Amino acid sequence: SELRISDALAFLQRGTQGRELSIKLKTQFPNLSIHRLNPTTPSLSLSLAQRQPVKMFKKFSTEEVSGQNQVKASVQRRIRQSIAEEYPLLEPVLEDLLPKKSPLIVAKCQNHLNLVVVNNVPLFFNIRDGPYMPTLHPNIMKKLQVDRGAIKFVLSGANIMCPGLTSPGGALDIEVGAETPVAIMAEGKQHALAIGFTKMSAKDIKAINKGIGVDNMHYLNDGLWKNYKFSLSVRSEVIKGRGASCSHFSISLSRVQPAMGIDLKAGGKSKKTKRTAPKSDDVYLKLLVKLYRFLARRTGSKFNAVILKRLFMSKINKPPLSLSRLISYAEGKGDKTVVLVGTVTDDVRAYEVPKLKVCALKFTKTARARIEKAGGECLTFDQLALRAPLGQNTLLLRGPKNAREAVKHFGPAPGVPHSHTKPYVRAKGRKFERARGKRKSRGYKI
Repeated sequence: SELRISDALAFLQRGTQGRELSIKLKTQFPNLSIHRLNPTTPSLSLSLAQRQPVKMFKKFSTEEVSGQNQVKASVQRRIRQSIAEEYPLLEPVLEDLLPKKSPLIVAKCQNHLNLVVVNNVPLFFNIRDGPYMPTLHPNIMKKLQVDRGAIKFVLSGANIMCPGLTSPGGALDIEVGAETPVAIMAEGKQHALAIGFTKMSAKDIKAINKGIGVDNMHYLNDGLWKNYKFSLSVRSEVIKGRGASCSHFSISLSRVQPAMGIDLKAGGKSKKTKRTAPKSDDVYLKLLVKLYRFLARRTGSKFNAVILKRLFMSKINKPPLSLSRLISYAEGKGDKTVVLVGTVTDDVRAYEVPKLKVCALKFTKTARARIEKAGGECLTFDQLALRAPLGQNTLLLRGPKNAREAVKHFGPAPGVPHSHTKPYVRAKGRKFERARGKRKSRGYKI
């Protein structure tokens, strides 16, 4: 298997023993690539890492991100320089792709994978200290082409075999060497299917024509392709040391999906979403919703749309309407049908009840009896839909929303200037709150 020294090979060029060791390593491992660092210690430290041909993005998700940070300017310049050297065709548009003023985030993932994220979009990735590979611009890479029969295997994450590149439908660039990032094209297709590393040079692929030719690193419809955009939440902290200051960033990445809870960016706690169905499990109410949803869609009547919206509302937003108020609202309106999405209640203060046609969700027993005794009608909403499918000749009413007892206690504290808020306790004197438990007329008596 191929081995790479990726971390430290100190003092390899220092002295005859170092040169002899270098010759022995290259003789024993001809495919070994050595990255020489500046000698710092008189000892030799080797770190051998084998690049496994794993399908790292097949089930990739942002949960695999173990750490993230915004790199400083010197590291950003080094990354830009490495990308420019690796892809000369990208140099004219490198400033637009990696703007100097935009923060550059490096996200560390499993399998020693690093993602270069700019403006919430992962643009490049690399393994350990290897070359950077683009995620959005495969045209800047050298290209190899597979035949039609290999397309389904490449799109499932399989590595590219040599016969798929040397067959009549395939194509090879003879100048491509080993360990080179390449874009995988397909016969008869315009865009790249995948990107990968060549395991051997194009000449060896053509000569050997057996085994794996290219390791498939990233392909269409894999985990990284689905997570095409990250949402980054950055928290900055100033750290001082050695006379300088820098910023530390704690970043959480997640795929752009409907967020849980209230989205603060969308207006804070002001919830503007509307109901699309009632919360109640009442079967009759659900049938009415189905009926008026159909009428609102097919007739285009605003009346039906308003009825449907009010059927969705909670009990608090469907307050009852007393018979006396209903009579006063209907006075002088002719023979119109009074419509209320709520409950009609009786009112003993209404001495005489005129002849009325009333449609409501519910009637109290005495209110229904008084309306029918006066020669009126108590209609249901399904009966109203047959009589007035467009809401013609109707009077739509609502009950007083703020008439319930709890609302009277809302507002500024009782007793402050210009406050009309009702106190929860009438008084705390001898005859009131202090008398609780001592007199039956004051709650209870022990």
